[in-house]
Amino acid sequence: MGTSRWRVYGMVVALSAVVLTAGCAELDQVKAHNLQLDGELKAAQGRIAQLETERAQLEATIGERQDDLKATRLEVGLWKDKYETLEAGVKGLGATAGISPELEAELRRIALLDPNIRVKQTQEGFVVEVGSDILFDSGKTDLKPEGVTTIKSIADVIKKVGADEVLRIDGHTDNVPIKRSGWKDNWHLSAMRARTVLEALATEGIAPERMYLSGFAFYRPQAPNDTPEGRRQNRRVEILIVPKMTLSPMTSE
Repeated sequence: MGTSRWRVYGMVVALSAVVLTAGCAELDQVKAHNLQLDGELKAAQGRIAQLETERAQLEATIGERQDDLKATRLEVGLWKDKYETLEAGVKGLGATAGISPELEAELRRIALLDPNIRVKQTQEGFVVEVGSDILFDSGKTDLKPEGVTTIKSIADVIKKVGADEVLRIDGHTDNVPIKRSGWKDNWHLSAMRARTVLEALATEGIAPERMYLSGFAFYRPQAPNDTPEGRRQNRRVEILIVPKMTLSPMTSE
């Protein structure tokens, strides 16, 4: 009887040890799982904080963009007012806002085909520019053959799609003093070259009463005159094309 009691007692102790061992293992697993969850929670909290920071930055950026947009709209409004004022002033002088789109398009087209021709829009009007080196020999005012061809191509376009625009032919030189060519100075040379181009345009059928000329010498450079390339760019003839004015150099009051 006593032996059986101790046997039962031993079995209970052994069973308790097994249960205790199993419980400890399960508890370790729970602790490990809790640690994992704590890590994931901290990572999620860090991500939330990062997103909050990014949201704040985006909101600040959106605010800045909205301010920029307001400023841009205000500036556009101011420029629109200036344009409308300018347009009204131009109409008050009896002119349209610019040359016809057809004429401008054709002049831009021949400029793409001929490297000797350049076009640009200026405050004075639409300009067709031809380098003097293709038009004239150094110190000369007679058109070279290739210059005649270039001027003819410009005249053909103006005759084909132009209306009654006014043409001002401007002569420009570099700042090299006149020494051996026989001209009094660069004023004289620039004016005579402008006259030659005007006469060539008239020969090609442009009405003389639509044209007048100016000689600017070297006082309107478009590049520094201290390099050969700069001086080459400054030697040029420009044909300024503007809509016919109610009053122009060719008409009387």
